Amino acid sequence: MFATIKEGEGDSFYMIANLTNTTDLFSIMYPVDTLGATTSSGILLFDQNDEDWSDNTTIVNEFATEEYAAYADMMYRWAQAGYIAPDAASNTDTTETLVMGGNYLGQMNWTTPGIKDEGIIIPPDTENEDSPLHPSACMDRPHIIYNKDTKKYVCWLKIMHKDDTQSETVLTADHILGPYTMARSGIKPLHMSAGDFDLVVDPVDGKGYYYFERVHSEMICADLTDDYTGLTGYYSTHFP
Repeated sequence: MFATIKEGEGDSFYMIANLTNTTDLFSIMYPVDTLGATTSSGILLFDQNDEDWSDNTTIVNEFATEEYAAYADMMYRWAQAGYIAPDAASNTDTTETLVMGGNYLGQMNWTTPGIKDEGIIIPPDTENEDSPLHPSACMDRPHIIYNKDTKKYVCWLKIMHKDDTQSETVLTADHILGPYTMARSGIKPLHMSAGDFDLVVDPVDGKGYYYFERVHSEMICADLTDDYTGLTGYYSTHFP
């Protein structure tokens, strides 16, 4: 298929937009678990044909596996065939920017056949430059959890501001696909600089937790409020 498209579109048209200097497609092509860290510290590599992955507890060096050797060989062949842009290793444009430019077929991601693309469920605010949803604010890492008591979907977003500071914005909706309403913005969790984060709901008592990395120093587990839109102030620290 790539060969046919390449022949029709020409030399300046490429296949995969999200193969850049910050993206490794190996974890998309093969089911892996980085165990909350990076590939350099080892991974769990799962068999795609195995229906039960819970019994795999062997940590391996991703770059020493037969699967990675096959992946590297395929990437080389794709590059030689012109399917990958020559500047892929240095290109810092986002996937969206590259695709919208019209010179890429698309991006590669995990999915399930038959899944419908629901489009953008949290659209940007292109009018208000002070909004945390304005494109210049650089939103990333959206996490959505469901509150059984309020019957609301709660979404936390990390916002990188123009002055290089970061904060959290919280939105709520009655349906997973929205529309979402902004509940809070400008949150600096526990007055700390929060990096990567995750949201967890205890399946037994429904209590919510906000886990985040206090940038490059320790892991914080903070209690969410009952409606999951804020923090109570109670927290614990881990792995200092």
